[in-house]
Amino acid sequence: MRFTRRRVLTILGAFAGAPLLGGDGRRQELLPVLYEWNGTALGSPARLMLCHPNPAAAERIVARCAAEIERLERIFALYREDSEVARLNREGRIEAPSHDLLLVLSECQRLSALTSGAFDVTVQPLWNLYASHFFGRRPPTPDGPPADVVATALALVNWCGIDISARQVMLARPGMSLTFNGIAQGYVTDRMIGILREATFDRILADLRPWAQRALRDRPTSGWPPLARRPCRPAAT
Repeated sequence: MRFTRRRVLTILGAFAGAPLLGGDGRRQELLPVLYEWNGTALGSPARLMLCHPNPAAAERIVARCAAEIERLERIFALYREDSEVARLNREGRIEAPSHDLLLVLSECQRLSALTSGAFDVTVQPLWNLYASHFFGRRPPTPDGPPADVVATALALVNWCGIDISARQVMLARPGMSLTFNGIAQGYVTDRMIGILREATFDRILADLRPWAQRALRDRPTSGWPPLARRPCRPAAT
């Protein structure tokens, strides 16, 4: 049995100036069309739902978002052998790291310092140990892995052991490995919101269940329920 950390990412957006609420029949005709895309982001289900008066324009925006998700997966996805983090974990170093990797790693180091190591992206060896113990092929013992095995994994967990520069990222010890599961999903969400805002979507709801929600609207509003109820007309099929 393969154990995964499941998350669901949903982003809803409404084009600036488009009415969200339907009143009489005449007003309903002015509502933008709902365009929906379903895929994955970092191995978890992802959905984009956009209200836009021009379906072709909505499709282009969704394509930009999907391409950005694919690009970021090539950096942060553990399950992709060609991703930057997978190569870093496998080889212990990576040359010419991407701007996104350096940006997120720098933020991770800042958070680790602020929390005295409570947040630590080098926790992956410990995660792998417990995942293999409780969800591996052999029946697990309820008290967890042996203490000496845990100690060996813990010796590989140390956020101070990441050497970061514009030229390379290097891990201090063989066997160290990183996971961005505590931060990359939020980074992907922020990138999607940035793309939608550039496309003049001013009402955006990002739902990363069950951990967080983020809602943006530039103009004063009574709240988000109208958008959450999907008041747009479904696109014709």
